[in-house]
Amino acid sequence: MDNIKTGNLIKELRKEKGMTQKDLADKLHITDRAVSKWERGLCMPNSRHIPQIEKAYKIVKQEAKNSFNDDEIYIEKFIQNPR
Repeated sequence: MDNIKTGNLIKELRKEKGMTQKDLADKLHITDRAVSKWERGLCMPNSRHIPQIEKAYKIVKQEAKNSFNDDEIYIEKFIQNPR
């Protein structure tokens, strides 16, 4: 999985929801530095964070796919097989 694409997805969804990195970090009980690292592609969220991210953004797989039509296969893999 591509760290940069994943980071861009997380960042775009966060901004779409009007959240700061700190807001997302607080919801996930992690540091805003961890969110920053994800968004810059330096590392990936682990599998336990993926459902929390979906919940924080109030998205489901279909919504994510609709938001990123040009990369549906990637989004499908991201949601089904997170690292």
